Amino acid sequence: MATRFEHSHLFPDTTTRALLAAFTHPDHQAMQDRFVKIVRREVIERTDDEHHYRCECRVFPERQLPAFVRPFVRGGLEYHEVVSWDKATDVLEVDVQPAILGGRSRIRGTSRVVAEGSGARRIYTAIVTVEVPLLGARMERAIVADLGKAMDGAVGRTQTWLAAQSAQQRKPVE
Repeated sequence: MATRFEHSHLFPDTTTRALLAAFTHPDHQAMQDRFVKIVRREVIERTDDEHHYRCECRVFPERQLPAFVRPFVRGGLEYHEVVSWDKATDVLEVDVQPAILGGRSRIRGTSRVVAEGSGARRIYTAIVTVEVPLLGARMERAIVADLGKAMDGAVGRTQTWLAAQSAQQRKPVE
Protein backbone atom coordinates (compact mmCIF):
# COMPACT_ATOMS: atom_id res chain seq x y z
CA MET A 1 0.00 0.00 0.00
CA ALA A 2 1.15 3.58 -0.57
CA THR A 3 -0.42 6.96 0.13
CA ARG A 4 0.19 10.00 -2.04
CA PHE A 5 0.75 13.44 -0.50
CA GLU A 6 0.67 16.75 -2.35
CA HIS A 7 1.36 20.25 -1.10
CA SER A 8 1.84 23.49 -2.99
CA HIS A 9 2.71 26.95 -1.76
CA LEU A 10 3.61 30.27 -3.34
CA PHE A 11 6.57 32.12 -1.85
CA PRO A 12 6.14 35.75 -2.93
CA ASP A 13 8.99 38.05 -3.90
CA THR A 14 11.62 35.37 -4.37
CA THR A 15 13.23 33.43 -7.20
CA THR A 16 13.23 29.70 -7.79
CA ARG A 17 16.97 29.59 -7.17
CA ALA A 18 16.72 31.55 -3.89
CA LEU A 19 13.97 29.25 -2.63
CA LEU A 20 15.87 26.07 -3.48
CA ALA A 21 19.04 27.53 -1.98
CA ALA A 22 17.10 28.21 1.23
CA PHE A 23 15.90 24.61 1.42
CA THR A 24 19.50 23.38 1.23
CA HIS A 25 21.16 26.05 3.40
CA PRO A 26 22.47 24.66 6.73
CA ASP A 27 21.26 27.72 8.69
CA HIS A 28 17.74 27.40 7.28
CA GLN A 29 17.76 23.67 8.06
CA ALA A 30 18.92 24.34 11.62
CA MET A 31 16.13 26.90 12.10
CA GLN A 32 13.52 24.42 10.83
CA ASP A 33 15.01 21.64 12.99
CA ARG A 34 14.72 23.77 16.14
CA PHE A 35 11.05 24.42 15.46
CA VAL A 36 10.13 20.75 14.93
CA LYS A 37 12.30 19.73 17.89
CA ILE A 38 15.07 17.85 16.16
CA VAL A 39 17.62 17.12 18.88
CA ARG A 40 20.48 16.19 16.57
CA ARG A 41 21.25 16.00 12.86
CA GLU A 42 24.35 14.01 11.93
CA VAL A 43 25.61 14.85 8.47
CA ILE A 44 27.02 11.71 6.87
CA GLU A 45 27.95 13.34 3.58
CA ARG A 46 27.30 16.77 2.05
CA THR A 47 28.32 17.96 -1.41
CA ASP A 48 27.32 21.20 -3.08
CA ASP A 49 28.69 22.41 -6.40
CA GLU A 50 27.34 24.41 -9.35
CA HIS A 51 25.47 21.39 -10.78
CA HIS A 52 24.27 19.31 -7.85
CA TYR A 53 23.59 19.33 -4.13
CA ARG A 54 23.34 16.19 -1.98
CA CYS A 55 23.12 15.83 1.78
CA GLU A 56 22.78 12.55 3.64
CA CYS A 57 21.93 12.69 7.36
CA ARG A 58 20.74 10.75 10.37
CA VAL A 59 18.10 12.81 12.14
CA PHE A 60 17.06 12.39 15.77
CA PRO A 61 13.81 14.00 16.94
CA GLU A 62 13.17 14.94 20.55
CA ARG A 63 9.90 12.99 20.51
CA GLN A 64 10.23 9.33 21.45
CA LEU A 65 7.97 6.34 21.09
CA PRO A 66 5.70 5.74 24.07
CA ALA A 67 7.31 3.29 26.50
CA PHE A 68 4.55 0.71 26.10
CA VAL A 69 5.15 0.55 22.32
CA ARG A 70 8.95 0.17 22.35
CA PRO A 71 9.04 -3.57 23.10
CA PHE A 72 6.82 -4.28 20.08
CA VAL A 73 8.60 -2.37 17.31
CA ARG A 74 12.12 -2.26 15.94
CA GLY A 75 13.80 1.13 15.79
CA GLY A 76 12.95 4.53 17.19
CA LEU A 77 11.69 7.71 15.59
CA GLU A 78 15.09 8.66 14.16
CA TYR A 79 15.42 8.52 10.41
CA HIS A 80 17.87 8.44 7.53
CA GLU A 81 17.41 11.35 5.10
CA VAL A 82 18.91 12.03 1.69
CA VAL A 83 18.19 15.37 0.01
CA SER A 84 19.43 16.01 -3.52
CA TRP A 85 18.96 18.96 -5.83
CA ASP A 86 19.58 18.83 -9.57
CA LYS A 87 20.37 22.49 -10.21
CA ALA A 88 19.77 22.15 -13.95
CA THR A 89 16.11 21.17 -13.46
CA ASP A 90 15.35 22.89 -10.12
CA VAL A 91 14.04 19.63 -8.71
CA LEU A 92 14.75 18.71 -5.12
CA GLU A 93 14.32 15.07 -4.09
CA VAL A 94 13.93 13.86 -0.52
CA ASP A 95 14.16 10.24 0.60
CA VAL A 96 13.35 9.53 4.25
CA GLN A 97 13.59 6.10 5.80
CA PRO A 98 12.49 5.95 9.43
CA ALA A 99 14.27 3.49 11.70
CA ILE A 100 10.95 2.39 13.14
CA LEU A 101 9.58 -0.83 11.68
CA GLY A 102 13.03 -1.94 10.54
CA GLY A 103 12.93 -0.33 7.11
CA ARG A 104 9.32 -1.16 6.27
CA SER A 105 8.38 2.51 5.97
CA ARG A 106 9.61 5.21 3.60
CA ILE A 107 8.77 8.68 2.37
CA ARG A 108 9.96 9.64 -1.11
CA GLY A 109 9.22 13.18 -2.15
CA THR A 110 9.95 15.61 -4.94
CA SER A 111 9.83 19.39 -4.77
CA ARG A 112 9.55 21.17 -8.09
CA VAL A 113 10.01 24.92 -7.90
CA VAL A 114 8.58 27.07 -10.67
CA ALA A 115 8.48 30.81 -11.21
CA GLU A 116 5.05 32.33 -10.69
CA GLY A 117 4.58 36.08 -10.98
CA SER A 118 7.18 37.77 -8.79
CA GLY A 119 7.57 34.66 -6.67
CA ALA A 120 8.30 30.96 -6.74
CA ARG A 121 5.89 28.09 -6.20
CA ARG A 122 7.02 24.89 -4.54
CA ILE A 123 5.02 21.85 -5.61
CA TYR A 124 5.77 18.95 -3.31
CA THR A 125 4.58 15.43 -3.99
CA ALA A 126 5.45 12.36 -1.97
CA ILE A 127 4.65 8.71 -1.70
CA VAL A 128 4.40 7.41 1.86
CA THR A 129 4.76 3.65 2.25
CA VAL A 130 4.30 1.61 5.41
CA GLU A 131 4.50 -2.13 4.84
CA VAL A 132 2.60 -3.40 7.87
CA PRO A 133 -0.36 -5.74 7.40
CA LEU A 134 -3.72 -4.33 8.50
CA LEU A 135 -2.27 -1.10 9.96
CA GLY A 136 -0.11 0.17 7.09
CA ALA A 137 -2.73 2.36 5.40
CA ARG A 138 -3.76 3.91 8.71
CA MET A 139 -0.13 4.66 9.57
CA GLU A 140 0.42 6.18 6.12
CA ARG A 141 -2.54 8.52 6.61
CA ALA A 142 -1.16 9.60 9.99
CA ILE A 143 2.25 10.33 8.43
CA VAL A 144 0.60 12.30 5.61
CA ALA A 145 -1.35 14.37 8.16
CA ASP A 146 1.90 15.11 10.05
CA LEU A 147 3.64 16.04 6.79
CA GLY A 148 0.89 18.51 5.95
CA LYS A 149 1.09 20.19 9.36
CA ALA A 150 4.89 20.33 9.22
CA MET A 151 4.92 21.84 5.72
CA ASP A 152 2.24 24.40 6.56
CA GLY A 153 4.27 25.48 9.59
CA ALA A 154 7.54 25.57 7.67
CA VAL A 155 6.18 27.98 5.04
CA GLY A 156 6.10 31.00 7.36
CA ARG A 157 9.55 30.29 8.74
CA THR A 158 10.97 29.94 5.23
CA GLN A 159 9.36 33.23 4.17
CA THR A 160 10.85 34.97 7.21
CA TRP A 161 14.26 33.46 6.47
CA LEU A 162 14.09 34.51 2.80
CA ALA A 163 13.11 38.07 3.79
CA ALA A 164 16.04 38.27 6.22
CA GLN A 165 18.46 36.99 3.56
CA SER A 166 17.12 39.49 1.03
CA ALA A 167 17.42 42.38 3.51
CA GLN A 168 20.96 41.32 4.35
CA GLN A 169 21.92 41.31 0.65
CA ARG A 170 20.42 44.80 0.15
CA LYS A 171 22.24 46.20 3.18
CA PRO A 172 24.91 48.72 2.02
CA VAL A 173 28.53 47.84 2.72
CA GLU A 174 30.18 50.36 5.03
